[in-house]
Amino acid sequence: MRVCTLYEGGREVVALVPEDGNPVQLLDAWCAANLKESACPESMLDLIEQGRGMKPLLEKAFEQACSGTLPEIEEPHWCPPLVRPSKVVGVMMNDATEIERAKIKPEGPLFFLKAPSTLLGHGKTVLIRPSYGRTHPSAQLAVIIGRKSKDVSESKALDVVFGYSVMNDVTSLGLATKDTLHLLAGGEELTQAEAGSAQVHFASHARSKNTDTFGPFGPWIVTADEVADPNNLSVKIWMGEEACTEDQTSDFMYSVEEVISKLSRSMTLEPGDVIQMGMPGMGSQAAKAIDFQDRLGPTSIEIEKIGTLTNPIALIVGEL
Repeated sequence: MRVCTLYEGGREVVALVPEDGNPVQLLDAWCAANLKESACPESMLDLIEQGRGMKPLLEKAFEQACSGTLPEIEEPHWCPPLVRPSKVVGVMMNDATEIERAKIKPEGPLFFLKAPSTLLGHGKTVLIRPSYGRTHPSAQLAVIIGRKSKDVSESKALDVVFGYSVMNDVTSLGLATKDTLHLLAGGEELTQAEAGSAQVHFASHARSKNTDTFGPFGPWIVTADEVADPNNLSVKIWMGEEACTEDQTSDFMYSVEEVISKLSRSMTLEPGDVIQMGMPGMGSQAAKAIDFQDRLGPTSIEIEKIGTLTNPIALIVGEL
């Protein structure tokens, strides 16, 4: 089923989204299903934290939402499905092409943190400035953790997943270049010919990936039972009506299970945490060729079985 967070009546509310219809507030569906034995979750995080015991109740509420008898929200104002997760963790270079170009190959997935303050709902505007330089979209499968987890084995990794969503990891290559330190290097890892002239690059992505509005997320979460294999989904980027990239999550260098397992060995995963899986296959190279400075979109990320996330792009001419 599809669950989302909307801004309705001056507050954030949880809603259910039928396959062919507008969202219905969870509270309305909850009352219609006569689920008096349990309090209706007041937020997406509350829903997730209540765990597996919530699933049969949620299914009964979803039946009511699909019945066509409840009031629908015809012009929804979409929030990120999780407005304030404890953390958003991104996977770097999750495709073989990127890894091949590295002088030193990593032993497993590499991670970075994306600030929850970047998160932006479906239909909301990504804001960029000329000083950001080349700024591009990045299509990401988002994995939402369902329960507190530590040291999870790969064989059990999908058991801790609540569901899946779509993220656009907007990235400013211009800011990344400004925030890169270049040092002459001469280390044992370099050949003798390289040692005298090669440069080592220390890049900070604190701004290039964490600037406000750089985290479009949604429109909803599809519960894990609806996605049999997250490692076998098509992923597309659209600019307006033009399809710019098409890849498959089967082209991930590191599977969803491997990423969850490795990450959980370093940090405790909390309910509602979000892992964005990186761009699969050649999509990362094609995405970098898109520049929001020249193409103001809208930009859309489409992932099979999950949905399409669309956001307008606006250029702010005045600088702070």
